Amino acid sequence: MLCATPRSGSTLLCDLLESTGVAGHPAEHFEALDSTGLPRQPRQYFNPGAQLTGLLAPTDPGAPDPELRLEEAFAAGTTSNGVFATKVMWGFLPDLIRRARTRTGQPHAADVAVLEQLLPGLRYVRVTRRDKVAQAVSLWTAVQTRVWRAGDDDAPAAEAVYSFDGIDHLVRQLTSQEAAWADWLQARHRVAPVVVYEELVADPQAVIGELLAALGLADAAVEAPAPRLHRQAGDRSAEWIARYHAEREAQARGPVAAKRSPGVTWHRGTLPREDRWGALEHGGATIWFTGLPASGKSTIAAALERELLARGRHAYLVDGDNVRHGLSGDLGFAAEDRSENVRRVAHVARLFADAGILALVSLVSPARADRENARRLHDAAELAFVEVFVDTPVEECARRDPKGLYAQARQGQLSGLTGRDAPYEPPAAPDVVIRTQDESVDAAVDRLLTLLADRDL
Repeated sequence: MLCATPRSGSTLLCDLLESTGVAGHPAEHFEALDSTGLPRQPRQYFNPGAQLTGLLAPTDPGAPDPELRLEEAFAAGTTSNGVFATKVMWGFLPDLIRRARTRTGQPHAADVAVLEQLLPGLRYVRVTRRDKVAQAVSLWTAVQTRVWRAGDDDAPAAEAVYSFDGIDHLVRQLTSQEAAWADWLQARHRVAPVVVYEELVADPQAVIGELLAALGLADAAVEAPAPRLHRQAGDRSAEWIARYHAEREAQARGPVAAKRSPGVTWHRGTLPREDRWGALEHGGATIWFTGLPASGKSTIAAALERELLARGRHAYLVDGDNVRHGLSGDLGFAAEDRSENVRRVAHVARLFADAGILALVSLVSPARADRENARRLHDAAELAFVEVFVDTPVEECARRDPKGLYAQARQGQLSGLTGRDAPYEPPAAPDVVIRTQDESVDAAVDRLLTLLADRDL
């Protein structure tokens, strides 16, 4: 069972699995089990009453008795070797579970138990897409036009129009649904191999081979033809993706939203900043290291901290893992939690910098807007902020994998790993770019020391 979200690449994966001849005929066999009997209701992606529903394709009238569709699904999705394959969108899982309970005569049984009784030998595969904005743009186009694949015979229900709010809503919803799949599987102790759309497109032979081997269906040498990509509107999609990013960054450059407890005012101390800095004989600043997990951020930051202290400069490394042991120990890894983590760390770094300390922040901080907010927080306090992009390719990060995170993600034991099944937005204009494959740690530290000296930091 392919555990997917809309436009995640699950259809492409289905086509490739079918082409191998050993993995059934995957399709959304169970998407019509709800009371409407309708696959892909445009309005299911939006909250009731949302103004944006006026832009969506009209609702379909429904379908025949969904009970009959179970039999049709089993017949259509089973190959001669007895393998049945299907894909299920998160939004349709509750209806499938209800139908499974009815069919098995166990209305109160655990969800995973009735699913695995309905589908003996059930194995799970998670399908994910790193670029959530591209995924959302694709879905936003489809829910307006009701054309789900390029080459569909159906005429578009309407011309698609751009909407920042519509795309932004879907970015958040798709991220949430993907996390929900991962949480559901983890809570039920079900291990699911993860297929990442971008990796599938880049090397379908390797991805399909590894997946079938993980499922015990074939060895990794199985042949899979080159994928046929079905794109709705390449130029338009690229334009909308760029426009969305530009508008979101413009919003991030607006005034910093004050988040404070009620009934409090900022206490201005009687000791001027200049006096504190004068006692230390240097000022404070924040050097913010961003990049993928295992890119080398903490290694470089720690080496820089050591060298600064050797030169009599007060510096402190604020490591992303460490802050989650206390300051952000109550946060998870959903998009909103990641943003809140960056916000908290940015405020801590600002306080350090104000005290005259060089705060060295090593944090993945995947969202460009969150990092921009951290910079603006420092700008508002007239404190220096230096963004350092540790630009290491994801393949190299996965090869290093000092904490085993990428291996766990490949095996389906870890979800939401940035760079694999969660997006990372590189800085648009970082102050420093360090490419660890081309530059040693010592050379990177020397370059950073020179930059700090040039800026009187």
